[in-house]
Amino acid sequence: MVDEDQVHRLVEGHARRAPEAVAVVCGGRTLSYGELDTTSARLAGYLRRHGAGQREVVVVCLDRSVELPVAVLAVLRAGAVYVLLEPSAPDRRLREVLRELDPALVLTQESHRIRLADVVEAAIVCVDTDADAIAAEPEAGPAPEVFGTSPACLVHGGTVAIEHRQLALAQRDWAAHYELTPADRVLQTAPAESVVFTADWIRALCSGATLVLAARDFGTDRTAAIAQLAALLDEQWITVLECEAHLARRLGDELRERRPGSLRLFAVSGERWFLGEHRELAGILGPRVRLVHVHRVPEVVADLRRLELSMLGAQRVRDDQALLGRPVPGVEVRLVAPGTWQSAEEIGEIGVRVGDSPLRRTRDLARHRPDGLLDHLGRADVRATGLDAVAVAEVEAALRAVPEVREAVVADDPDFWDERAGRVRRTAVGYVVPAPGRKVEPGRLARLHKGHPARVVVVPSLPRDGSGEVDRERLPRAVVPRSRQRGAGLTAKGGPRWFGEDSLTGIGYGLALAVFAALASYLLTDLFWPGSRNTDRVPQPWAAFFHVLYAAESASFGLGVAYLFRGFRWIASLGRGRSLTVAAHLSLAWLLLAWWPQDNFYRLSSQQDWPRQAVLVFAFNITLMVAGAVLVRFVRPDGRGDR
Repeated sequence: MVDEDQVHRLVEGHARRAPEAVAVVCGGRTLSYGELDTTSARLAGYLRRHGAGQREVVVVCLDRSVELPVAVLAVLRAGAVYVLLEPSAPDRRLREVLRELDPALVLTQESHRIRLADVVEAAIVCVDTDADAIAAEPEAGPAPEVFGTSPACLVHGGTVAIEHRQLALAQRDWAAHYELTPADRVLQTAPAESVVFTADWIRALCSGATLVLAARDFGTDRTAAIAQLAALLDEQWITVLECEAHLARRLGDELRERRPGSLRLFAVSGERWFLGEHRELAGILGPRVRLVHVHRVPEVVADLRRLELSMLGAQRVRDDQALLGRPVPGVEVRLVAPGTWQSAEEIGEIGVRVGDSPLRRTRDLARHRPDGLLDHLGRADVRATGLDAVAVAEVEAALRAVPEVREAVVADDPDFWDERAGRVRRTAVGYVVPAPGRKVEPGRLARLHKGHPARVVVVPSLPRDGSGEVDRERLPRAVVPRSRQRGAGLTAKGGPRWFGEDSLTGIGYGLALAVFAALASYLLTDLFWPGSRNTDRVPQPWAAFFHVLYAAESASFGLGVAYLFRGFRWIASLGRGRSLTVAAHLSLAWLLLAWWPQDNFYRLSSQQDWPRQAVLVFAFNITLMVAGAVLVRFVRPDGRGDR
C-alpha cells in the first residue's frame, strides 16, 4: 500500500526532511523528529523479537512522557495493533481489559509491572529497565507489510478496531480543514485511552508540527489546577488545542482574564455542548481564535460533524440547543431506528461509516433538523427509572439551562428516600455541578421538568472514566438513616430484608408463621371440606401422589400467609410505584394462598353443578390470571410502570 495510507510513514517522512525539528515536548524533555524516528525504529525491532507480530495486540500502559508517542509509533512500525491503557485506572478495570484482550505483549514501565504481570501470560517490556537492550537494536529492520484494512489500534476499552486507512483519512481531513503546518504546536490534554489522544498525536506528528504533552491529565485528575493548563498555553506557545466539553467549560472560566496569545484553533468534543456555551466561549476567546465544536464518539477517531457559529447564519437558535454541525467529507452519518439499520424519520441513533468501512452504531442519539443540522440528545443507552433516553436528555437540558448550573446528569439512585411514600425506592436523581461563584438550591430544581428529577444532588464535579465519559456508577448515592432503613425494606448494608426484618430473628418469625399456617390448613381441611382428601378408592402408588399434592397445597398456603403479613417491606424495597407495589404484593400472596381452598372446592363440586362451577371459575381461575398479569407488569424493566 502507499505510504500516505500509513500514518507512521508520514512521521518517518517528516523525520527525513527535518530531523532537527522538535517533535515531542513533555515537561522538561524534548524529542526531535530524528530522535523520534530512531528511537521508535529500535523499539519496533525489539517488540517484534518479543512477540509483537503482524495484527498482534500490544497493550501500551505508560505514564505521560515522551516515551508514549514513541511507543505508539513503534507498535505501528512493528505491524502490530496498539491499545492504550491509563496506568491510573483502577486495578479491577485494568485486569478486566487485559483478560478480555489477551495481548501478545505489554509495553509498560517497571513501576507498573507488578500490577500487570499476574494478569497476562504475555511478555512484558519495560521501556525504562529494558532501555539498554532497546538501544542496542539496529536503527533499520525489516518493515512488515501493512494494508489499509489492517487494524492499527483498538479504542473504547479495546472493543473497537480502527483501520490504518481510517486514521489516514482522518489525518488528511484534519490537515486540510484545520490548515495544519510544521509551525503549529498541538497541546495534548486528554487521557491516553481517549480517542482524542490518538487524534492529537496524528494531527501533530503527521503534519511535522510539535506535539506538547501536558504532564498531567487535566480531564480526569481532580488535583490538577486549571490555572496550570491556562499557563501552559502561553508557556509553550500552543496554536492548536482540542479538549472535551467538561474541560473546555473550566478552561473558558480561567481564560476570561488571560486570553492566550498564540492560540488560533480551539476544538471542543465529547459530551453534549450547548449552543449557549459555544457562544460564551467564542466571546471569551475573541475573533482571532477559531472555535469548532467537533462531534466525535468514543468508538471513532475521526471527526463526524463540525459546527462553527458562522454555519448558523442569521437564523435564531436557542442557547439550550445542543447542535451537531455539518458532516465531514469522507464520513457518512445517518440516523437509524433503534434495533434496526433502517433510517429514522425524526429521532434515531447515529450510525457512521468512515470511508469504505461498514456502517457502525455510535450509541449517540440525535434528532433531525430542517436546516440539515442535528439536535444532539446524548447517549442512546442512558436511561433512568421512568425515563427513556430522550426524556433523560430533556431533563438534563432543563437542569443545564438554569444559570447557576454548569453541568448536569440524570441517573438512578437505588436508595432514594421517598418522604411521601415513607420508604426507599429506586428513582431518577439529578446531579448538578454549580457554575463558578454561583449557589444551587436543590429543592428549587427538583421536579423541574415534567415531574423529574425527584431529587437534585449538588456535587463539586462529575466522576469520569479513562475516556473522559461520565462514570454514572461512581455518582454518589443516598445515605439512608438507620432509623429509616427499618421501615424501608433495607438492611444496614442496603440489601432487601426478608419478611420485613433485618436479622435472623425476623426470618425465624416469618418461617414460624409459615409452618404454623401450613399445619393449621392441613389439619383443618377435613373440617372445612369433609371427604375432599379421601383416597380409599385410589390405588397405590397414585394415592400417595395425591397426598403429596395435599401437603404441597398446605405448604403453599403457609408461605402465602407469611408473605402476606411479613413480606410487603421486601417488595416495597424494589422501588416501584406504591399502587403497583400493593397490587403486586396481593397478587403474589394470592398465587400462593389460592391453591388450598381452590382444589378442595373443586374436588367436592359436581361437574354438572354449573352455578357452582361458574362461581369457582370467577373466584379462582380468573383472579389467578389477573394476579399473574399484575406480576408481569410489575417486573417490566422499562420503568413505565413505576407509578
